[in-house]
Amino acid sequence: MGGDRSSLITEAIRLIDECRPRFFIWENVKGTFSSNNGEDFWAIIQAFTNIGGYRLEWQLLNTKWFLPQNRERIYLVGYLGNGSGGQVFPIRETTRPNIKSSKKKHNKIVMPTICTNYWRFANDTPVIKVKSATSKGYEEAAEGDSINYSNPNSETRRGRVGKGVAQTLDTTCNQAVIGAMRGRYNKDNKTVQQIEINKNGTSNTLTAVTKDNLVVNNKIRRLTPIECERLQGFPDNWTEYGESGKISDTQRYKMCGNAVTVDVVEAVANSIIKTIY
Repeated sequence: MGGDRSSLITEAIRLIDECRPRFFIWENVKGTFSSNNGEDFWAIIQAFTNIGGYRLEWQLLNTKWFLPQNRERIYLVGYLGNGSGGQVFPIRETTRPNIKSSKKKHNKIVMPTICTNYWRFANDTPVIKVKSATSKGYEEAAEGDSINYSNPNSETRRGRVGKGVAQTLDTTCNQAVIGAMRGRYNKDNKTVQQIEINKNGTSNTLTAVTKDNLVVNNKIRRLTPIECERLQGFPDNWTEYGESGKISDTQRYKMCGNAVTVDVVEAVANSIIKTIY
């Protein structure tokens, strides 16, 4: 709470006190609960309480309830009222919209691939060993799993593999995903494992049954800005242009990593509407 960036919370509290909105939402990382042995979080709660007139509720929500990204964030809602009426929280995983029946378009996440030199088979499933500070010294990633390759030579990093879900996007978005593989016959009439290639200049997308993907030789392909946008619930190319023209990929990654997840905020907003209106 003593850092320069933490001064933003005092400005937010000042604005709430001066403008008296009917409700407000405050979002922050999970670590806020434990920062300074929990004293920082309760200091923030006390500051919001001191404004007066607001009922406060909060919950730890995870993007993976809605989209394939493991992103835990605290959502705190304050709304004017006399203490009666409904509650904004809890929001449960079971309350998420039914993607299959929803009219909203949910784009799939393009799945990158990895060099086949590191593949082995476990129970007839292709897996890859990923260096990690576990008792084995590695984790195993299979089709549909993500890999975080920040600091690849680190001897202390753990949790590099996300099982069926991307790990939390940050400002660098150094993640890749294990692509699907299937047996094919090459020109020598030998069965080999290889990726099917989309030859029309576009990326294939992951569905429940697809085995198509891109081929990148000898390295893990980084998630693209579009993939990061999809993991945050934004439309494709939402971050591509700004007022001054086209935005660099580096800045697009930063924007996606710093953004809140659209689907999570939508769920919170819908609950607020039901509660205060």
